[in-house]
Amino acid sequence: MNILKSIIFYPMFWMRRVVISAGHFIAGFFLLILVIFGLVKYIGTEFLTWWEITFYGFCALAFLAITVLYDRILEWLNPTDEPLNFD
Repeated sequence: MNILKSIIFYPMFWMRRVVISAGHFIAGFFLLILVIFGLVKYIGTEFLTWWEITFYGFCALAFLAITVLYDRILEWLNPTDEPLNFD
């Protein structure tokens, strides 16, 4: 089982910075869209419905949750007994 964890863990750990950075970038993009479209809706222009604006907020939170979940999976798959330092 430890060998299988190592086979999965090390490529995921190698790709961690790319996955986390991409997740934060996409979440920030959705959050920016949420703020801009929310302001457009607040000003009074009927550009989007509240349902569509809520969708962008959900997408931003979902991508942030994926980045947190990725770190938790790495902690669970860690084949060594040493704690991980994600800095």
